[in-house]
Amino acid sequence: MRWRSGIGLHQSPWYKAAKLTLRLRGQRADIMVALLQQQGVVLEQIVWRPYLEITIRLSDFSAVYALCRREHVKFRIVRRFGGLFTLRRWAQRRAMLVGAGLFVILLYLASQMIWRVDVNAPSAEVAESVTTTAADAGVRVGVWKRSLSPLSQLQQSILDSSRDVAWVGVRVDGSVAHLQVIPRIESPKATAHQPSNIIVTKPAVILAVHATRGTALVKSGELVRAGQVAITGQLGDGAVQVPAGGEVLGEVWYNSEVEVPLKVAHAQLSGEFVQREYVSLAGLRIRVWGFKAVRYRATYRREQETDWEILGKRLPVQWVEVRDYEVQPAVLLESERRAREVARHLAAADVRTLTSEESRILSQIVLHRQLRHGTLYETILTKVEEDIGAPAPIPAETTKKESDSVRG
Repeated sequence: MRWRSGIGLHQSPWYKAAKLTLRLRGQRADIMVALLQQQGVVLEQIVWRPYLEITIRLSDFSAVYALCRREHVKFRIVRRFGGLFTLRRWAQRRAMLVGAGLFVILLYLASQMIWRVDVNAPSAEVAESVTTTAADAGVRVGVWKRSLSPLSQLQQSILDSSRDVAWVGVRVDGSVAHLQVIPRIESPKATAHQPSNIIVTKPAVILAVHATRGTALVKSGELVRAGQVAITGQLGDGAVQVPAGGEVLGEVWYNSEVEVPLKVAHAQLSGEFVQREYVSLAGLRIRVWGFKAVRYRATYRREQETDWEILGKRLPVQWVEVRDYEVQPAVLLESERRAREVARHLAAADVRTLTSEESRILSQIVLHRQLRHGTLYETILTKVEEDIGAPAPIPAETTKKESDSVRG
């Protein structure tokens, strides 16, 4: 058995950790254990059978070999242990290793692409329209996931290009892109030349009515309900009908339940980081510098990639620098007074999502307040001034009754 030692092989930890199990035969095989111990050879294991088996370190093999030749004892290697022998076996199976490596690379590349786009929509027409719009935005089969824009930008791009969609959610799971669609439901609206009324859209207390066309049927201080006609487009006895116009300002009340923790956990950077540099080949990264392991409990990663181009075309080879910064958790203690201010801001933000940009917050009243387990719980009533009027066609039944009364 020949060993081809490279430079420093006998000093490597793999060589020192390698072990052999030898099977000894011969008339003097029984005294080999004592002779080996006298020469300082460490015997890891001794098994007495019809033959003698000993387990030694690879570094002691030369001494065992010389002693066996001197005592005319035959031996055979029955088992080999350690990473050195594993590497040797792998080296003898280069083709299999190359095939396995190519398989892993192809599998990784396949996992970085979008292979299916699922659109969950109430109708096939809307699903087909959203699929086409999403493909224009970059969400299509065969695209690299790294080339996709942030999900928020994709959602906004699809919304801007789809007239029949009120909301769309984009989620990427593995190689599948999921699109959840909520269609836009248009309320019946009157055209500019069609006779119409201005109706109340929310229960409120009327603050002011400014009728530019038509007749106001409600007045300041009146409590109105949703669907009630505020400005009618029927003039006089109803014989003349016009598209009503104007503004109906009402005081609307909103209840908001908010929770504000007094102990707020946040993260901060310690200044320590680990830097690695890669060569990116068509999306596959190969590390060329920085092999230090990241041992931080929490990290923040920042990536910078070059944008090398030739004749306006991006090269498939790029240089990527990755930094993992250490993130240290911290706790920020808020006072109860500050928590109350935050609760009011949260309630106002909640109301803003339910009203138009022209609305105005009149006042806020705390209906319930409780401090429990380090968290402030509040129920806040917010009074808002907003335009609660919306155009709606004059009901056909009303028009028919008016015409019948005129005939009568």
